[in-house]
Amino acid sequence: MKVLVIEIEKDALIKCLQKFELTNQITFLDELAVPNDDAKYKTAYKNIDNPYYIEENFIDLDKLISIYESISYIKMRLDIHEFSGFYELIFNIKKQREIGYPISDIEYVYKIGLQHSLPIEYHHVSELDGFIEGTDFYVITGQSNLGKMMLYQENDCTDFVFSIEYKRIKMFSKKKIADGTHWHPYTYIGAIEDMIAFITNDSEYFYKRGFSFINKI
Repeated sequence: MKVLVIEIEKDALIKCLQKFELTNQITFLDELAVPNDDAKYKTAYKNIDNPYYIEENFIDLDKLISIYESISYIKMRLDIHEFSGFYELIFNIKKQREIGYPISDIEYVYKIGLQHSLPIEYHHVSELDGFIEGTDFYVITGQSNLGKMMLYQENDCTDFVFSIEYKRIKMFSKKKIADGTHWHPYTYIGAIEDMIAFITNDSEYFYKRGFSFINKI
């Protein structure tokens, strides 16, 4: 599959491919000029100085993604920014394979939610209260027995914000009061897992991960 690379400079990508023994699974398409209107520019939160095309033929993307959080930067002898850029590229290739075109992380999370028949909605931030005027990103909203959720990724940020409102019992009066909390899934994979668990009322999922709001519901 042809892919526009804007996540990592070419020299850094070559270094990562060598470390992961993947040099034979991509081809650099140096003869292709990068058009200014390539669709991927519309979904990117950042660009490298010199974008370029590759033809990717990664054999096992899922296996590569599965070791993302377990690899030691020191052991791999990779700069953390190079490492992060490489995995951002890998995540984006997986999305493009599944959807058929470059797509933003938050829209991808929303589409996966629809595939799971989740009762969620997709809003431009300007349609919702509580955000700074003039900001430009999209927000996934939904609710379940656990409360109400908002999931979004602000411009120029790699991680997500998962914000919830819920009811808890006040310690002395035993009255139910409104409360809220938030956390930051680092990848779209984590965001998808959290969203599915929340909308499907999977309190055990959150309890095992130490989310204190579950103990208050």
